[in-house]
Amino acid sequence: MPRNYLVLSLVLMAGAVQAQSTCTPGSNGSNFDGTPINPGTFIWFNANFSARGIPSTGATISFTNSTISLTADQPYTVNVPNAQVTFDPNAVCSSTTFNAATNTWMTTVPVAGSDEIFLAGVSFPVPVGFSSVGGHVPGSVVWQGTFKSETAGISVSWKWGAAVYSNFTTDYNALGVKPTHAQTCLYQNGDHAGTPEGVDSASGRSYKSFVVGGARGGGGSNWTGSWSGTQGVSVCTATKSTTFCLTMQKQFFDPASNTTSPDPLGWLMSLTNSSGVTTPFVTDAGGQVTACQLPVGTYTVTEARSGPVPTATGCTADSTIPIPFQVFLNGAAQPLGSVTFTGNSAQPMTVLFVNELVCAG
Repeated sequence: MPRNYLVLSLVLMAGAVQAQSTCTPGSNGSNFDGTPINPGTFIWFNANFSARGIPSTGATISFTNSTISLTADQPYTVNVPNAQVTFDPNAVCSSTTFNAATNTWMTTVPVAGSDEIFLAGVSFPVPVGFSSVGGHVPGSVVWQGTFKSETAGISVSWKWGAAVYSNFTTDYNALGVKPTHAQTCLYQNGDHAGTPEGVDSASGRSYKSFVVGGARGGGGSNWTGSWSGTQGVSVCTATKSTTFCLTMQKQFFDPASNTTSPDPLGWLMSLTNSSGVTTPFVTDAGGQVTACQLPVGTYTVTEARSGPVPTATGCTADSTIPIPFQVFLNGAAQPLGSVTFTGNSAQPMTVLFVNELVCAG
């Protein structure tokens, strides 16, 4: 009997809560090409960067208060989700997820980084008003945002692209965004960072198959759009915090179709602090749960041995291995079972529990 597999993953991300400081936003402007952009399509804005000055112990860069300004039939200001990029000395590959509760892109990369590290992205549904100007966006399109880190002496070089899709989504975890140009945990190809590698669940087709010409892309295999000019920015040093936010997120990954989707059914997990106090959590309909203002310190995360499981595509029933199949801490393999880590404001963590779902019928 052929077996369909899904990988059940629980991703735990600890993000620093950074104090506000006065920093000058970085700004990067460029033009769209002359291809008309039709109402009902989507513009996928995506930015990437490279960094200098990352110490061997790692660092975290945040990108906040980001907007994109453009003018078609009227001026538009597009609010971009925040981003948090962690350079982790223990990571062996890069990964990106989207935290819907905090509206934040969460990316983890090895300390060495990459020539292209996904920064942030936003899906812009093209409004009807574009038709009144022939689908054209004259003048400069400007993307701005503020770079911060608790680690001093970091600078970045960043750029952005924009591609048009006839079918897309604002469910950013379903997009399967490629986190770096190379050395990714899931996508072993030469696509650029920011490429949507996911599959549209309604049609079963890759989102890449829906790309068309327009914005800064010519369609075909230009899934991110051509890059803008590169802007250099000195990262603002933020005040350190003594607390952090912890987001526990569970997803299902189907390696056969390369699709990722959040768990809508709820999964039990426990967080135990250094005093032995255990707090239970259950993921919500979006597949995640967030706790903030956690004091820095040592914590242990344990997932339940079993829970509600959706039916795999093409199967009539499923069963799950009752223990984790694989466990990772910031991309590094760990012994099976609970994961213990030290949460602090300078070093967000990513814990990944992988369970195997086997098609039982």
